[in-house]
Amino acid sequence: MSLSGIRTAINTALAGIGLNVSSYIPDTISLPQAIISLNPDNPIEYDYTAKNAHYIYHFIIDVLVNKGASVQQAQIDLDPYLDPTHAYSIKNAVEAVSWSTHASTSQLTGVPAYGGAVLTVGNTDYLGARFLLDVWV
Repeated sequence: MSLSGIRTAINTALAGIGLNVSSYIPDTISLPQAIISLNPDNPIEYDYTAKNAHYIYHFIIDVLVNKGASVQQAQIDLDPYLDPTHAYSIKNAVEAVSWSTHASTSQLTGVPAYGGAVLTVGNTDYLGARFLLDVWV
């Protein structure tokens, strides 16, 4: 049950649907880009069920797309990642992970940000969506 094993499993799942994936904010963005990080407001809940028992990692997955000619085009590019029935579904990709010994299960809990500037890297604003992922260990 390791954090690095969990990150690797998430990376593999998202790369499998065509995203460039990084577990840290990269120096350069390669679109479409997914950036995985622990939620800075609530990264880990220890002893979720009882003392010295299960815990939950709270992740943020930022998916960035090219703004192109318009914000509307960015939203069109983002929609397949939000659609749970689409081949590029973030929800389906991360919830289908075989966690092996790293975790027991996961749940994509929501998308609190969509379409606006999600991240700025090197004076460039990237449009995207922010997904919230909980992983139980």
